[in-house]
Amino acid sequence: MDLRTLRRDETAAWLELLDGFELPDQWSGRALFGRPLEGDPRFDPKQVWVAAEGGELIATAQVFPRRMRLLGHSVPCGGIGALFTRADRRGAGVAGALLGRVVEELRGAAVELALTFVPGPDTAAFERNGFARWRQERMVVASSGRPANAPAAPTALTGDAAGVVDFDAKRDLESVVAIHSGYSASRSGTLVRDKTAWQVSLVLAGNPDENFRVALRDGRPVAYLRSTNLVGAPTVLEMARLDDAADALAALVVDAVELCGPGIVLPAFDDLSLTVALEHAGLSCAPSVLEAAMLSCLDAGALGRRLDVTRLPGEDAPTFLARILPQDAFVFWPADRF
Repeated sequence: MDLRTLRRDETAAWLELLDGFELPDQWSGRALFGRPLEGDPRFDPKQVWVAAEGGELIATAQVFPRRMRLLGHSVPCGGIGALFTRADRRGAGVAGALLGRVVEELRGAAVELALTFVPGPDTAAFERNGFARWRQERMVVASSGRPANAPAAPTALTGDAAGVVDFDAKRDLESVVAIHSGYSASRSGTLVRDKTAWQVSLVLAGNPDENFRVALRDGRPVAYLRSTNLVGAPTVLEMARLDDAADALAALVVDAVELCGPGIVLPAFDDLSLTVALEHAGLSCAPSVLEAAMLSCLDAGALGRRLDVTRLPGEDAPTFLARILPQDAFVFWPADRF
């Protein structure tokens, strides 16, 4: 068995392999994993690893170079996605061997963290390669039970809130980028976006589409919210606000509930001012836990030096990571999923 990166002339065969991936939301593997080939200029076959045997691809895993915010620092992180083994070769250790090769390469490239998402119970291959579950605390927001035929929430709001309108890149993008950066800065687990990452996000973050709405005050965005349906559940892909715009973000959540149904899942439960504003708006808020993320600290020494945090005597890499990134403080925007 040959473990190596994908050749450019194997792209069609790679998509054919991934078409066997059983996916939610009516996606085919070919359609979902083929999107970055056209929509993401960062796509590079050298970031796709495959197991090949007898001239055929039997397994694959894709690496997504990213930078994660951790304690206010930008940390090199390798996202791992599209881990898939052909049905007739499962149970033979192929996925574990391929994943081990990928982790080895990430370490050699001075990547300090690795992140993946495994929604099901089959995590053995990742656990053998140093990954552990990292739960994410979320918030489920539900309406107060207005009749289904009641009129939608107004787009022009009163008081300190702002008008809620569709996102317009020409008008809003510069402000939205700044709001995103400021709101995410203190949230460990969020990913850093450069200009290219933002352009890709606007094209690929939806499922396949999204509702992207902004709250305007004096003609400028003060908050925004992106939402879609993920695995049949209305979900906020990402949200952010200025410091004095909790009411504006709450108005966007109300708007999203009106658009998507009686309730929606928010990807964070750490904005107390937003929670208060939502309750004042008549929405109920309840905590929820997602246990799909898995993290591995690939180089605890380098990470400690970057963060200026000293490892305790005898502290191994998983324990160190759990100390500096408590699971109840982990925030990841689904708009950055891979």
